[in-house]
Amino acid sequence: FPLVNPPNRVLQLDAKMLDNEVFSMLNKQLTEILNNSRLPPFLHKLNSTFSKELRLLLELIIFKLTIWDKNSSYGMILQNLVMFDGGDAEKRTKNELSKFKKVLLLLNIVVGHLFKRLESYLYSLDDDDLDDDIVNDPEVSVLKTKVKQMTRKLLRSLRDQLPRLQKLYTILSLSNFLVFLVKGNHPNLLTRILHIKYKALTSTQVSFASNPETISYEFQDRQLVWNTLTEFIVFIMPIISIPKFSKKLVRLVRSDDDSKSQLSEKESSKYKFLPERCCAICYQNSSNQAAPGVDVSVDDNLITNPHQASCGHLYCYYCIVSKLEEFKTLDSKDEEDKFWKCLRCGESIEFCKVYDGGCENFLNVKTQELSSDEEEQEDDEEDQEEDEEEHSDDDTTAESVSGSD
Repeated sequence: FPLVNPPNRVLQLDAKMLDNEVFSMLNKQLTEILNNSRLPPFLHKLNSTFSKELRLLLELIIFKLTIWDKNSSYGMILQNLVMFDGGDAEKRTKNELSKFKKVLLLLNIVVGHLFKRLESYLYSLDDDDLDDDIVNDPEVSVLKTKVKQMTRKLLRSLRDQLPRLQKLYTILSLSNFLVFLVKGNHPNLLTRILHIKYKALTSTQVSFASNPETISYEFQDRQLVWNTLTEFIVFIMPIISIPKFSKKLVRLVRSDDDSKSQLSEKESSKYKFLPERCCAICYQNSSNQAAPGVDVSVDDNLITNPHQASCGHLYCYYCIVSKLEEFKTLDSKDEEDKFWKCLRCGESIEFCKVYDGGCENFLNVKTQELSSDEEEQEDDEEDQEEDEEEHSDDDTTAESVSGSD
């Protein structure tokens, strides 16, 4: 038996996809041109009223310039394919379609358009429009009444049978596609009915998609790798606990337990100098975000909605609850790392509660601290003034001594 290359199914499907893309692009450009505001208004009305007819006209023009003249569509030319009459040996050798089958392909486009218009018309009708009961009008003849009744019966039967016809067409198309995947001929139902086949346009050329010199798949391969890596990261990130992982990493880096405990104690109580009106967590966050050498103001980090920790120190509600929730999700087995440590005293915080000292007490604490700060500032200013007076006295005595000399 002679060796024959099997028909390429991918090229046939790609040719159909390319034809659909070309038609959608041209139709979109035509719609944008007719919707241009610089054009006369009647063209806008033409596009809105006869959009389906314009779509049919564009499809007929493309059919005339491709299949009718060249026996091949734009997508087929790119894939090095041509349509021929599989039942006629003479047409098969000449890579041609008979005019009769070209006319049938043309009628398929027109009939498809008419079927869509009929379908939209049937679904737009109400049940009252298809009712058999017609009011007897003496001005209307009996013949016209019977014609109306027959028309309504026909339309009602068509609307009832239309879903069944669509299901039948879908089943036949699916069966034809399965046969196409097995044998490689007749990619759609129409080509099987008309016995139209595809073959290579020229044996010396390869298709546009099969030519490695035409298309480089390097970018596509790289894009697939990055997409796979991104999907993996998106899937794995919610599973990994970042704080827990960072704590384990820090624990591995710090091998000396004594130095670790000393550092943790220093770090946990390094904000004990802050006044009670200041939230230590807010102050820590501001210090971490501030530029090097910039002092953080205490008044910019005052406590809002005060809550009292188990050690007795006050924090903002959001700050203390977020810290407790963070360490709760870690679920550490080590007792030292199980609870968050207070930034003022270094004790482990197990819970927090609403500050029960009352707003007056909290405000009194603030006013006392503010008054103490003001007194300290006044004392500093008085000391500075005394120093300036002493320096001025020394200068006057020195000048008098030099004058006497």
